[in-house]
Amino acid sequence: MIISFQWLCEWVSPPSDIPRLCDLLTMAGLEVSSTDSVPLVSHRVVVGEVMTAEVIPDHPGLHVCRVDTGHARTRTIVCGADNVYAGMRTAVALPGATLGKTGRVKQRMVAGSASNGMLCSSEELGLDDNASGILWLDDDAVVGRSLNSHLGLDDVLLDIELTPNRGDCLSIAGIAREVSALTGVPLTPPIVPATRARHRQSIPIVLENPEDCPRWVGRVLTGLNPTARSPDFIRERLRRCGIRSIGLVVDVTNYVMLEYGQPMHAFRLDRIDRGIRVRRTQPGESLTLLDHQRVTLAPGTLVIADETQVIAIAGVMGGLNTAVSKSTQQVLLEAAYFRPSAIAQRARQMGLQTDAVYRFERGVDPDLQKQAISRATELLTLFAGAQPGPVCEAVVRKDLPSRRRITLRRKRLDRILGTRLAARLVKRGLERLQMDVRVSGSDWLVRPPSYRLDVSYEHDLIEEVARVNNFETLPTHLPRTQALRDITPEKNIPDTVLEDLLVARGYQEVITYSFVDSRAQKLFSPESIPITLRNPIAENMDVMRTSLWPGLLETLVRNLRRQEHRIRLFELGRVFSLQRGKSIERSCIGGAILGPADANQWDGTRAGVDFFDLKGDVEALLSCGGLDNASRWRSAGNVAALHPGESAEIGLHNEPIGLAGKLHPDLAGYYGLDQPVYLFELDLERILTRKIPQYESVSRFPALRRDLSVVVSGEITASQVAREIQTAGGGYLSRITLFDVYRGKGIESTEKSLSFALTLQSTSRNLTDGEIDRQIDKIVDAIRENLGGTLRS
Repeated sequence: MIISFQWLCEWVSPPSDIPRLCDLLTMAGLEVSSTDSVPLVSHRVVVGEVMTAEVIPDHPGLHVCRVDTGHARTRTIVCGADNVYAGMRTAVALPGATLGKTGRVKQRMVAGSASNGMLCSSEELGLDDNASGILWLDDDAVVGRSLNSHLGLDDVLLDIELTPNRGDCLSIAGIAREVSALTGVPLTPPIVPATRARHRQSIPIVLENPEDCPRWVGRVLTGLNPTARSPDFIRERLRRCGIRSIGLVVDVTNYVMLEYGQPMHAFRLDRIDRGIRVRRTQPGESLTLLDHQRVTLAPGTLVIADETQVIAIAGVMGGLNTAVSKSTQQVLLEAAYFRPSAIAQRARQMGLQTDAVYRFERGVDPDLQKQAISRATELLTLFAGAQPGPVCEAVVRKDLPSRRRITLRRKRLDRILGTRLAARLVKRGLERLQMDVRVSGSDWLVRPPSYRLDVSYEHDLIEEVARVNNFETLPTHLPRTQALRDITPEKNIPDTVLEDLLVARGYQEVITYSFVDSRAQKLFSPESIPITLRNPIAENMDVMRTSLWPGLLETLVRNLRRQEHRIRLFELGRVFSLQRGKSIERSCIGGAILGPADANQWDGTRAGVDFFDLKGDVEALLSCGGLDNASRWRSAGNVAALHPGESAEIGLHNEPIGLAGKLHPDLAGYYGLDQPVYLFELDLERILTRKIPQYESVSRFPALRRDLSVVVSGEITASQVAREIQTAGGGYLSRITLFDVYRGKGIESTEKSLSFALTLQSTSRNLTDGEIDRQIDKIVDAIRENLGGTLRS
């Protein structure tokens, strides 16, 4: 927000020391990021009046002008501008003046005539980039006066960076209120006289969606002088604030917006059919905007319409069909209050960011509209001879922001500030902020003004008390803390253990947004119902993630495009979903790998990662809690994000705790990946509880090993066979190790051979061969009966 110090002084008397004013505003939360002096022109550039302008024979593009510059004699100046005319007041550079690109102005001969000076364009003066003609000044500009003085160029511009909650400060009035509150200097706003109606022409207004637009104010102005132009002070103030002058009506609406903070719009009255309706769009409606862009409006977009068509997107931009032109003599002025979220969401969806959007999405004073209409009416009446009609207003008060009283408790104020401010300082500070304060015992009942939409709770009032009484005057106290002994149960595993393990295995931790693209999310979890954001920060971040994989893959792709060929990523974070209308959050740990299995080295080939590399990493995670042997892996061919032939569901105690596998080819194509990517995701809370180790005495009797080879169907997993061995093996079976898987000669094509090493041992005596043989027979019988397996001969 650019603020002109000169303009600010018309509203309040701020400290003349600019650095002190900047410190004052910055410490109050309105950070002044920079200050810039408005560049001055040469002191030998003055206001002049063109007395005569005659075309030079044989040089039709040149005029010889007699110019009055406030001296006893007029000057003869040759000018090549098309817009010069007798009676015009403009900027005259006298000989000796120095201009930016032109250099030093001298008396010289042009087309056979002596030119004693130069009539200047705004580009030559360094004011802007308009070189279409010489600078046209007000008809009442004082001839001979320095241009610096006439335009008030001796000014300083303050660039103030406002937080999103301080929409009330997006104006001269807002900053002036802050300066007044911080310094105690009274406000001196311009007196806007009530302009009585000169005719009875009005326009009916219907609010079809008052929850989004509870107040709409309009006024019909007729009889505008089409030749009227914006006065110099308006054009110059707009220029300093970064707004280009367009025409008197548009300039006035922009001027009022900068002065009061109320965005306004002017409609061409003769293009409006019967009345105004503030409503939502129907399917298929479209509008050509002021920037000549044709947009198809999404159903439900809040718009301003007449009885037959849409004429503006509410709070965003007007339509070209009702745009004011230089010949317009009748206009309808608009000033409205729109619900901030109703404007912000649609503006972002359409990619439209205007000065009006910037203010409406931060919140405009819901009581400001009539005042803005009155100020604009005053200016257009004064400079264009407008004839105003009655003010037309439609309002649904129950939908306007409420202004309830907030209780400010003395005890909480003292506790938060760390000191005790005198009651008079608290009351005086809040009253300087134009709040209505009532004393209730040792507490205060406070009603904030209508423009302070950010003050809703007691802690907001405490912040305001601290701001207005200067944060620097508050004493500094170190926080008092009580050291408590936090005893973490031994069975709980800290997150850092898992993080350190994955880092040791070559992974890098990432932190990604919890907001993802709904289109990508649907590809990963088509059956899940994501939580949709009402006001997303970007179009591709419109839902809460139901999995960590979208963020991990986006990060992986970004690194791959930067010539990283071996990538190992993991993330600990929350995922979100809707279940039976309720929001559910879960903590998960997920990972993604791509590229060679091992880092580059001189003596080995670089084989790519496969499913078993990923499985090894996941089992290492599970082993932190002693869950690697208890976990069960089974095929998960119905997971949309994973390859049906290389995916697994990981279970624990017959409940799923995660997924692992190769990225589905369709998703690989969606992300433009031509290499295999392997992913895993585990429920963090299920794996952060470990099995507490228990002491067992070491047997002093020898262990015996028996190898067992069984033939089973190819669909039977090794873990199923191992479970049968464990169940039938009894208490003497201390270890099971799979050491061979065989398919080939001597085995049916639909079968496979699994070889296990079984270790048997007793803690009380030596086992006999007969006992071991009987135990092995029980195991073989269990495999035959439950799995259909046979002992391999």
